Amino acid sequence: MVRRRGRRNYQPEDDADEEFDETFIVQGQETFYIDDEEMIVEDAVHAVKDGQEYVIIDNRLYPVDHSDEGIESDAIDAAYIPEYEQPAESSSSSGSYSTIVFGLIVGIIAVVIAGPMVMGFVSGLSDSDNENIISPTGGQDLPTTEPTRIQSKESETAIKIKNAMDYTNPTTRDFAVSLVPNSHKGNYNIAQICDLWEAVYKKWTYVNDPKGSEYFSPASRTIQLGLKGDCDDFAITVGSIVQSIGGSTRIVTAYNEDGKGHAYPEVMVCSNKACMDKVASYIVKRYNTKSVAYHTRTKDGVTQYWMNLDWQSKYPGGKYFHDAGEITIYYPNGYWYKSG
Repeated sequence: MVRRRGRRNYQPEDDADEEFDETFIVQGQETFYIDDEEMIVEDAVHAVKDGQEYVIIDNRLYPVDHSDEGIESDAIDAAYIPEYEQPAESSSSSGSYSTIVFGLIVGIIAVVIAGPMVMGFVSGLSDSDNENIISPTGGQDLPTTEPTRIQSKESETAIKIKNAMDYTNPTTRDFAVSLVPNSHKGNYNIAQICDLWEAVYKKWTYVNDPKGSEYFSPASRTIQLGLKGDCDDFAITVGSIVQSIGGSTRIVTAYNEDGKGHAYPEVMVCSNKACMDKVASYIVKRYNTKSVAYHTRTKDGVTQYWMNLDWQSKYPGGKYFHDAGEITIYYPNGYWYKSG
């Protein structure tokens, strides 16, 4: 069953793996039953293909069944109302009276005889005994609550990163625009990307997250605090400000052989090798270096070139963090996948 709080249109980025007739995000929490297991998701992406609606959970498609959404709440409540049958009246009022009197006499005798035993049992109950006492339900079986399925760590991280990349926030957008000099004005270009990265890199102060916690600071908050935070805060801030001037960015997380984790941003700069060569030439000339590091992803025969923007790399397109062979990639729309 699906319960919707709100719906807004959703436009997938170039990295989406499927072609659909329609895609949208259902805002708020929804409940699904998959293989008889209840799953609660928030702000899920829905897609429609050939008249069938699907929900995308952990990068998998599940068909949505709306057949039980028409049940009214009154009908549901009626299922839990116990029926009560009025007892038939006795044909003889005098018989009823004598029955009541007899019952009272028997009850008094039972209390006098059994009272001490009952009181002794109750007063002797221990705390552990009390834990096993079940409150009466009047013969009505109460519905039990099924445990909520726990989301994967990657799905939880994807939601946090999506919320933190507030590139439409005025603070984030205004800060990004202020970093572009007049000499690099005009349409979105590689020079503007370098301007934004360079300004944040030069002013960045590294500060750890709280111990035992993974905190993702919104880009606008990090900007207001004077560009302070750890590696994922840098990645989110740079990714967000580049996104706010028309770029396409993503956040990459990785671990090395020793278990040390790291996060860094990437920006898609080109969709063909000739363009990438021009970008590389600009980077080499501006930063007096010899190479440019990037990842590629091919979709529908088109290769995307994603350039490294890690703060550890000393310049845009610098050397990548040495990982153990697998990385997880997160996009601003909440989409994620593993690569390696």
